[in-house]
Amino acid sequence: MDHLLDSISIIGATEMDGETMDVCAEVVASYNLAKEMLTVHLDSFLRHTGITGNKARAMAPWLPKPEVVEESVSREEASDLARDVARSWRKQVMESIPARVFH
Repeated sequence: MDHLLDSISIIGATEMDGETMDVCAEVVASYNLAKEMLTVHLDSFLRHTGITGNKARAMAPWLPKPEVVEESVSREEASDLARDVARSWRKQVMESIPARVFH
């Protein structure tokens, strides 16, 4: 199993219970050479801002639910497809942010 991508992107920020929270999109992609299968795990969550803040994940009802994308592709195509899926996921998370959230 080749590990292709592991990223958490801060998409924006919001307030929850009087605290500022980062809106995050997470993407973890791997490739199974034997099966020629790309698997991309997608998640979104909130976490406290700041270096010393609590990094525990929090959920909000407006965030997209976690997904797993599996695609049969060649090894040569896997990295590009993983980046495309990641880009699309970050856009989906961004578009889910309600108007009360600031970027």
